[in-house]
Amino acid sequence: MKSRRSSRGFTKPVRNRGQKGGGAVKEKMSKISLQDIAVIYFSPADESWVAHSVYTDQLGLGLTPTKALAELMRLVDKLLAMASTDDSIEYLRKAPEEVIDRLKKCKPFPLEWFEVAHNIARGTYPDGSVEEPADALDADTYSANLGENLCAAA
Repeated sequence: MKSRRSSRGFTKPVRNRGQKGGGAVKEKMSKISLQDIAVIYFSPADESWVAHSVYTDQLGLGLTPTKALAELMRLVDKLLAMASTDDSIEYLRKAPEEVIDRLKKCKPFPLEWFEVAHNIARGTYPDGSVEEPADALDADTYSANLGENLCAAA
């Protein structure tokens, strides 16, 4: 997949539009993938955890950090799916400086929690299971890398 610069300075993937062969146009499946970073923090004003996407400026809210991240994963997937079929949707939008400042001070999101969030987002996590340790609800700020395989929509 080739890339080009968008008006905001981000690299934007160029979708395959098809090839001519034998007089007919063969459509190729469009796919957008994105490597993103989530900043996860507790918001006293919202009384919930917030997972904020750095490159799409999307928010996931939840009662726990994993639920907030799972919600963000689902939202980004839906956004990428819509953008893959509608060229007018600009899915790349940088988060506010406040979020970028939080990113500089946060610690990595625990891998075990990330796997749980990923399974919740994909609907493969068993209902009623413990999502994270009870001491998880401290007011720390975390970051998680959302790789191409995690935020991809066909």
